[in-house]
Amino acid sequence: MEQHENIIDKTFQDAGVTLTDKTKIHTGGDQLTRERYSGAKVLRAAEANVKHHFGHLGPITFEMFHLVMNFLQVFFDLLYKDKSAGDIGTLKYDHLSQPTKNIPPEFTTKDEKKQWTVDTFGKKVDEFVWPKHKPKNQVADKSVVVDGQFMNLKVRLANGKEVQLSPRLPEKNKETPPETDKVMNCGQMVLELGLLFKELLDVCKSPDQKKLLQLLKHSMTVFKAKSNNSKYAFEIHRFLIQQISTLSEKEAAEVVQGMFVNTTGKPDGHIPADLQMEYVVKTIKKNTLNICIQINLNKT
Repeated sequence: MEQHENIIDKTFQDAGVTLTDKTKIHTGGDQLTRERYSGAKVLRAAEANVKHHFGHLGPITFEMFHLVMNFLQVFFDLLYKDKSAGDIGTLKYDHLSQPTKNIPPEFTTKDEKKQWTVDTFGKKVDEFVWPKHKPKNQVADKSVVVDGQFMNLKVRLANGKEVQLSPRLPEKNKETPPETDKVMNCGQMVLELGLLFKELLDVCKSPDQKKLLQLLKHSMTVFKAKSNNSKYAFEIHRFLIQQISTLSEKEAAEVVQGMFVNTTGKPDGHIPADLQMEYVVKTIKKNTLNICIQINLNKT
């Protein structure tokens, strides 16, 4: 982080801009990087100099590419169970029983690939979800009394005469617990998590602060449902507190926009900043490999 502070200082000097103590540079990374950055700032909190306690680095947030990867892992963990090999419609059943049924054909365009994916999932839903969605227990009309057994009663009237009455007792229907439709529950979970995942991908392409916060609130419950100690559930909670409470409206909007980059300049062309860094690292590794190969060729 000291190197980051030096880079910020040099950048401002080269640009001819004064670096004040109130200047803040949004910093981010995966969950572990964010935790280490925050820990380093806590250790240096007693330093008087802003540069020494990393005062220019903040706010510190997670990055969306790593969040989406972890969400996809949770998606798989919730839906893929080794014990569900005999349950039709589950991922394990399709993996073992129907390994070659839905092999994608050769695609010439991305639109054909998307359409095939939509059609395949639609067939799955039509085959396994909707036919099973039938109410097991109909709601009874409480205004209708169902007759049951007779009950004989002897009643003495005011004149001393005894009469026998045989009223009918209402039949007491035992309420049976509703049967669990596991296929329907699995289908609903697939639709809910799948749509949430697609919405997360869409908000990465076209960042919108309000939509992002709504999706993160929903995602936080999914992470928490998977594990009570989920680190990304905590990270989302921390991010929401920043956006709603600790940061101003301007700072909150700047942080959201700073989590994405658009290297194409086209609408819906944004990608998460950490994904762009992955591309940069890939390019560096590729160039380094080519340099090493060239050096070895020159030696031979």
